[in-house]
Amino acid sequence: MKITFSRFYPAAAAVAALYFFGVFPSIGEMPTKTALSSKPSSAASEIHSDQKRGVLVLGSNSAQYDERNHFAYWNWDFEARRPGAYEVRLIYTSVSQKKMGLQFRLDEATTLKSYVYRSRKPDAADEFVIGRVRIPTKGKHHIRLLTGDKSKEPPFSIKGLKLVPVQESGEQLGQGLDGLIELHARNAVTHSEKMQYEHKVEKNCLGFWVHPEDWAEWNFHVSMPGKFKVTLVYGCGNKSGGSKVALLTSGDQTLKFTVKETGGFQNWEKLDLGTVNLNEEGSHQIVIQPLSKPGVAVMDISKVILTRVK
Repeated sequence: MKITFSRFYPAAAAVAALYFFGVFPSIGEMPTKTALSSKPSSAASEIHSDQKRGVLVLGSNSAQYDERNHFAYWNWDFEARRPGAYEVRLIYTSVSQKKMGLQFRLDEATTLKSYVYRSRKPDAADEFVIGRVRIPTKGKHHIRLLTGDKSKEPPFSIKGLKLVPVQESGEQLGQGLDGLIELHARNAVTHSEKMQYEHKVEKNCLGFWVHPEDWAEWNFHVSMPGKFKVTLVYGCGNKSGGSKVALLTSGDQTLKFTVKETGGFQNWEKLDLGTVNLNEEGSHQIVIQPLSKPGVAVMDISKVILTRVK
């Protein structure tokens, strides 16, 4: 079985601006750091990770458009199935040589500001990363997008928004001086409809894993390549044992295991899964993908530990 990994790079050649052009008020803070996620895919593999899982797409036809003399508003009302961190991408076409100012607002809390430039192909939609937001709760939310000019028809046409799951913490994951790599729940990208990072101190884990189609991903940097022992710190409640799960890494490596009950979803136990070879310095990925779920939930995950074998 061969597992391949690829990266997505934003299509528009643009950088985030710290300030809009004065006439619009600044509300909240603007995250300036965006994350790029890697996603596994293999047509021949028995293990399938849906790369679109958890992505929210809001089309222009589902928005209310309000056009003024020198600017325009787009308003979306949508239902979030879970809380989580997302990268906000604008889907658009533009044949104008001028940059367009944008202000994105989620509910009453988060505002992102940026400029977007001419799309690479006027007859094909481009994607531009506006920034990062966190949807705090499941349920109903509102997005307002303010553009510095008319934006429904050429020369600048908005086709919609895409909210793509990203790492919850925004941390850069690396390797300790002792060779140890710890991948905490807060460091995961949750490609999911229900599974999510639980913030509470007594939990601090990936939980609500009730759909086997949901999967988790960690991206990290290896500075000292070699062979690593893989240990999973997890919990599983009564009547939820028996799930079949696979851990996948780059380099055509898969470790399969069966989840056993631990007496509670936050009753943590360590499970040694085996070893993997991370033989190249640089970026690597680990994916945890359920294969079956006979019980109420798959498990909760506290962290994945990679211990370098000397």
